[in-house]
Amino acid sequence: MIYFRYGFLMNEVKIKAKIKRTGEERQMASKGQKFKKVSLEKRLTAVKAKLEQGKSYIFLGQMYGVSWQTVASWVKIYKRDGGLDISKRGRRKNEENIDYKERYEILKKFQDYLEEVDQEKK
Repeated sequence: MIYFRYGFLMNEVKIKAKIKRTGEERQMASKGQKFKKVSLEKRLTAVKAKLEQGKSYIFLGQMYGVSWQTVASWVKIYKRDGGLDISKRGRRKNEENIDYKERYEILKKFQDYLEEVDQEKK
Protein backbone atom coordinates (compact mmCIF):
# COMPACT_ATOMS: atom_id res chain seq x y z
CA MET A 1 0.00 0.00 0.00
CA ILE A 2 2.83 2.38 0.80
CA TYR A 3 4.54 1.57 -2.49
CA PHE A 4 1.32 2.33 -4.37
CA ARG A 5 0.96 5.66 -2.58
CA TYR A 6 4.60 6.47 -3.15
CA GLY A 7 4.32 5.56 -6.84
CA PHE A 8 1.22 7.70 -7.18
CA LEU A 9 2.91 10.64 -5.49
CA MET A 10 5.96 10.28 -7.70
CA ASN A 11 3.79 10.33 -10.83
CA GLU A 12 1.97 13.41 -9.57
CA VAL A 13 5.26 15.18 -8.87
CA LYS A 14 6.56 14.33 -12.35
CA ILE A 15 3.40 15.67 -13.97
CA LYS A 16 3.57 18.91 -11.99
CA ALA A 17 7.26 19.34 -12.90
CA LYS A 18 6.46 18.85 -16.57
CA ILE A 19 3.66 21.41 -16.42
CA LYS A 20 6.01 23.83 -14.70
CA ARG A 21 8.70 23.32 -17.40
CA THR A 22 6.43 23.58 -20.45
CA GLY A 23 3.90 26.02 -19.05
CA GLU A 24 0.91 24.09 -20.35
CA GLU A 25 -1.25 21.28 -19.12
CA ARG A 26 -2.52 18.74 -21.63
CA GLN A 27 -6.09 17.58 -21.38
CA MET A 28 -7.92 14.75 -23.08
CA ALA A 29 -10.29 15.56 -25.92
CA SER A 30 -13.86 16.03 -24.82
CA LYS A 31 -16.88 14.64 -26.64
CA GLY A 32 -17.84 16.79 -29.61
CA GLN A 33 -14.64 18.83 -29.43
CA LYS A 34 -13.75 20.85 -32.52
CA PHE A 35 -10.14 20.48 -33.59
CA LYS A 36 -8.01 23.16 -35.18
CA LYS A 37 -7.91 23.03 -38.97
CA VAL A 38 -4.63 23.86 -40.67
CA SER A 39 -4.82 24.99 -44.28
CA LEU A 40 -3.23 22.94 -47.05
CA GLU A 41 -0.73 25.73 -47.82
CA LYS A 42 0.51 25.80 -44.22
CA ARG A 43 0.79 22.02 -44.19
CA LEU A 44 2.86 22.07 -47.37
CA THR A 45 5.16 24.79 -46.06
CA ALA A 46 5.67 22.80 -42.85
CA VAL A 47 6.49 19.63 -44.81
CA LYS A 48 8.88 21.46 -47.12
CA ALA A 49 10.58 23.14 -44.14
CA LYS A 50 11.15 19.69 -42.63
CA LEU A 51 12.39 18.03 -45.81
CA GLU A 52 14.41 20.86 -47.34
CA GLN A 53 15.66 22.81 -44.32
CA GLY A 54 15.74 19.96 -41.80
CA LYS A 55 13.77 21.78 -39.11
CA SER A 56 12.63 19.67 -36.18
CA TYR A 57 9.12 18.29 -35.78
CA ILE A 58 8.82 19.97 -32.38
CA PHE A 59 9.75 23.41 -33.76
CA LEU A 60 7.31 23.09 -36.66
CA GLY A 61 4.57 21.82 -34.36
CA GLN A 62 4.96 24.84 -32.09
CA MET A 63 5.10 27.16 -35.09
CA TYR A 64 1.79 25.90 -36.52
CA GLY A 65 0.06 25.18 -33.20
CA VAL A 66 -0.18 21.41 -33.62
CA SER A 67 1.61 18.47 -32.03
CA TRP A 68 4.87 17.20 -33.45
CA GLN A 69 3.14 13.87 -34.22
CA THR A 70 0.74 15.72 -36.54
CA VAL A 71 3.65 17.25 -38.45
CA ALA A 72 5.30 13.83 -38.64
CA SER A 73 2.12 12.34 -40.10
CA TRP A 74 1.98 15.12 -42.72
CA VAL A 75 5.56 14.32 -43.75
CA LYS A 76 4.78 10.59 -43.89
CA ILE A 77 1.73 11.17 -46.11
CA TYR A 78 3.71 13.57 -48.32
CA LYS A 79 6.49 11.01 -48.81
CA ARG A 80 4.05 8.16 -49.46
CA ASP A 81 1.63 9.94 -51.82
CA GLY A 82 3.80 12.70 -53.23
CA GLY A 83 1.46 15.38 -51.86
CA LEU A 84 -1.08 16.22 -49.20
CA ASP A 85 -4.30 15.58 -51.06
CA ILE A 86 -7.15 15.98 -48.58
CA SER A 87 -9.58 13.97 -50.71
CA LYS A 88 -7.51 10.80 -50.20
CA ARG A 89 -8.98 9.60 -46.91
CA GLY A 90 -9.74 6.17 -45.57
CA ARG A 91 -8.40 2.83 -46.74
CA ARG A 92 -6.57 2.86 -50.04
CA LYS A 93 -8.18 0.75 -52.75
CA ASN A 94 -6.39 -2.05 -54.49
CA GLU A 95 -5.21 -0.96 -57.93
CA GLU A 96 -5.94 -4.30 -59.60
CA ASN A 97 -8.87 -4.51 -62.00
CA ILE A 98 -11.29 -7.06 -60.62
CA ASP A 99 -13.38 -9.04 -63.06
CA TYR A 100 -16.50 -9.78 -61.03
CA LYS A 101 -18.03 -12.06 -63.68
CA GLU A 102 -14.96 -14.29 -63.60
CA ARG A 103 -15.00 -14.41 -59.80
CA TYR A 104 -18.70 -15.25 -59.86
CA GLU A 105 -18.11 -18.17 -62.23
CA ILE A 106 -15.30 -19.53 -60.06
CA LEU A 107 -17.46 -19.34 -56.95
CA LYS A 108 -20.36 -21.02 -58.78
CA LYS A 109 -18.11 -23.92 -59.84
CA PHE A 110 -16.82 -24.25 -56.29
CA GLN A 111 -20.37 -24.36 -54.93
CA ASP A 112 -21.26 -27.10 -57.43
CA TYR A 113 -18.17 -29.06 -56.38
CA LEU A 114 -19.13 -28.77 -52.69
CA GLU A 115 -22.63 -30.02 -53.46
CA GLU A 116 -21.21 -33.05 -55.29
CA VAL A 117 -18.91 -33.86 -52.38
CA ASP A 118 -21.79 -33.50 -49.94
CA GLN A 119 -23.99 -35.84 -52.01
CA GLU A 120 -21.21 -38.45 -52.21
CA LYS A 121 -20.99 -38.52 -48.42
CA LYS A 122 -24.70 -39.33 -48.14
